[in-house]
Amino acid sequence: METHKVTIHCVGATDSCLPFRSSETKFEGETAEDLLKSIRTTSGGTLYDEMVDENGSYRHGFALAVNGELVRRDQLRDSIPNLSQVVVIHLLQIPAGG
Repeated sequence: METHKVTIHCVGATDSCLPFRSSETKFEGETAEDLLKSIRTTSGGTLYDEMVDENGSYRHGFALAVNGELVRRDQLRDSIPNLSQVVVIHLLQIPAGG
């Protein structure tokens, strides 16, 4: 398996589950799922555990972008070409109404 070096940027509340806001890391694999499973969180699990539910969908409020492109849940196991930079985004839903 090939080793990749990627830069990870966290935006929003996601940085509370990671010990960094921006970091460079190495991982083995070809997919976003491989990468997320290789990143340890402050709770002792992996970023995959934090972001993805048992059905393979993103947990409410999470998104992932790789090289500027959003990764849909059905793309988590697809090979990612030119894997170099990952942005983990926690989207905040703002209630509307009055």
